[in-house]
Formats: sequence, structure tokens, C-alpha cells
Amino acid sequence: MKSALRTALFVLALTLASACKEGKQTSDSEASAVDTANTTVKFQGEIGFCWSYAAVAMIESDYKKRTGREIDLSEEAIAFFHFAEQLKAKMDWNLRWNEKEFELSDGGWINGTSKKMGSKDAFSLIEHWGLIPESQWIIKFEDELKKKKAIDSINKNFLSLQEKIRGKQTSVQMNQIFEILTKEAFASVPPVDGFNNGSGQMNAVQYARNVIGFRPGAFQDVALKSNEPTIVVMSTLQRVKQALADGNVVGISISMPERLEWAQRVQGTRFVGMGKPFVLKGGHAMVVTDFKNSGGVFGPVADVGEEVSKEIEPGLVFRLKNSWGSQTGRNEFGQVVKTGFYDMDIMYIVDVLKSTYPNDPPDPNKVPVPGFVTFTFPIN
Repeated sequence: MKSALRTALFVLALTLASACKEGKQTSDSEASAVDTANTTVKFQGEIGFCWSYAAVAMIESDYKKRTGREIDLSEEAIAFFHFAEQLKAKMDWNLRWNEKEFELSDGGWINGTSKKMGSKDAFSLIEHWGLIPESQWIIKFEDELKKKKAIDSINKNFLSLQEKIRGKQTSVQMNQIFEILTKEAFASVPPVDGFNNGSGQMNAVQYARNVIGFRPGAFQDVALKSNEPTIVVMSTLQRVKQALADGNVVGISISMPERLEWAQRVQGTRFVGMGKPFVLKGGHAMVVTDFKNSGGVFGPVADVGEEVSKEIEPGLVFRLKNSWGSQTGRNEFGQVVKTGFYDMDIMYIVDVLKSTYPNDPPDPNKVPVPGFVTFTFPIN
């Protein structure tokens, strides 16, 4: 192992917790050294649905790998039920314990983790509610005004309904939750009970299982921790390379820089590693579609097996499909972004695992939460 890598990764032992428009592909993104089934870049708008976009990107790529055909699925339908599950769980709690507290979270997870009441990860939501083609149901929160209007509406209607039924019932029905969501935020309820797929009428669960081939439990998370032994970090990164070589995309959920750090750490379409920690705020989910070793290239290589087997070096770079659209705009962090495919230095991952989230409010007696990196692998 190169001494530079040994030095860089040794620091990992010093200081993880889990946190999260359709367009054309750009530059050389269609050429993959490992021939992963890339699909069209999409735009999540200024709302934190990256986890849903990443999960759907993995499913769409898996479908393309198996069938050779592209499919366009609705990420917002998953996010709708993410909101619905939260609303029902929180209102049931409030009614039972005579509370009024409520805070809706647009953030979420690709797989395997539920952190807030009623908040399920994307794959769990798909298992329960199914999948819907984009052509059947699409709503985009493309700007901050639309997002704010929708969230404000949900909060207002939630509290209004809660006051209306307080003392009369101890549990809210899902159709009442759907009414909260569709008053002003969403135009309608996703057609989970039935829609025409072009080959006949079916519900969303049937579509997910029988048409798309979605397999519950077919994905596995591997979280890297700040105190992880170097060999574990290296073997995980090698596993990412091997999964790509096998034609699979890999999900990645990772800590993001605080606003003042953004210009240094996200330069153009690159997540930059600098060999030092930085201040964290929030998290983001994407999919890894390709890699290049030190001195290597994206796209076709003479020997994929040789490239995969090379030792992990500080110059390793992952190519990621992002959900920040295919043209200049703003993301959910309010940052100006460019196109849909980004590069991530492996040292950015190392730096994240050395970094922490500041205590809010500041508390010298509280240990800061460390950064997180979680890869989501398909299980063949």
C-alpha cells in the first residue's frame, strides 16, 4: 500500500453517525469503464428528496441492466408516502398523549434506516406502497417558493385537523392524512390502487414486483465509521469498484459541507478532498456509476479486472450521478450547481470521516456528531 494512503487513512481512527427535470447526460458520462447501466439525469428541485431520487436511480439502472430498456419512475410518489407515514404516526402520537408538537422532515434514507417517527427509508416505502411510472404522477418542488408553500400548507392543515378531532378519536385515518397533503401541497394522491401501464390495469405494488422486478431486501448498507480499521475502509472501497465492474450502480449517502465550506469542497462538478476535516451540515444521497484509479480514466479501459484489483490510492475518484439536474440551477441546500454527473475524490470521503457536525446550540459538554458515509449495494 502506498505510504500516502496509509497516512491519510490512518487518520480515520481519530474521529460517524447516520444522517440526506429530466435532462440529458453530459460530457463522457455515457461511457463507463465498468459498463454500468446509467439512466437519465433528473432534477429534485429545492426539496430534500435526494434519498428518493438515489433509490429510484438504483432501481431504474437495475431494470436497464436486466432488460436493456430504460424506465422512468416517480420519485415524488415515494416522497408523498414518506410525508404520509410521518403525518399519521405523529398525529396518532399527539392524539394519544394530548400533544401539539409537529415537524415534517423532507430528508430521508435510501435503505435500512428509520430515524424519525413514521419515517421509513425509500425501499421500505416502495415495498409497502409500490412504484408508479413518472408519466402517471409527477409533482416537482422546483423552487424555494413552491417548497415553502407546500410545507407551510401541510403544517397548517395538520394542526387544523388535529384540533378538529382532538377528544373525538385516538387515531387518524390515512384518507384524512391524504386530504392534508392534497389541499395545497400535492395536486392529488398517487394512483397506487390502479393505473394503466400500457399493457393493462395494475396497482403500484404489482407494478413494482411484476414489471420492474423490485425485490425487497435485495439491497445492503455498509456504513463507514470514523474509527473503522483502515483495512475495512479499503475493502469497502474495493467492493464498490467490484460492484461497478459487475455492472451495478452503488448508492452513496454522505455528509455535506456547511455553507462557508461549500466553495472549497464542491468546486464545479467535483467533491474535493483536501486532507483535512471541515464543518458539516446535512447529508446527500447519490449513486456511484464509475471510477478511475490514479492516472486512470473514466470510460473504456484495456483491462477492467486489472483496474478493479489495483490497491486503493488517494487518487481514486468516483463518478456519481446526482439529482441536481442537467443545467445550472439551485439545489436543496440553496447552492448554485451545474450538471448531473459529479466526481468525488476518495479523499473527500476520508475528510468526511474526520469531520463533525457542530452542536446546535453550542454545548462544550456534548460530543459533536461525526460525519457519515454509507454505501448501498445491490445483492445479486
